[in-house]
Amino acid sequence: MTPGNKGQTVYTHTMRSRQEPARDTIIGKMQLTIAETETLNYYMAGLGFVEIAQMQNVNNTTVWRRRKSIQKKYLRYVVLQG
Repeated sequence: MTPGNKGQTVYTHTMRSRQEPARDTIIGKMQLTIAETETLNYYMAGLGFVEIAQMQNVNNTTVWRRRKSIQKKYLRYVVLQG
């Protein structure tokens, strides 16, 4: 972290890059399908249901189901690790 303007804290690329391997490790251990991984990447990029559905050319319900599946796999991973 580096100090920003007017007392704000700015996260540098160095700080972010330390968190990415941990995140990638967790995602890798969740055993997501290709479609779930793609959906998760869109969510992490800040897109919403409708935008993701349009990008993947699927129904909104499909995106919702994939998100629920990702959540279940994440919770399963957390329980197994804890």
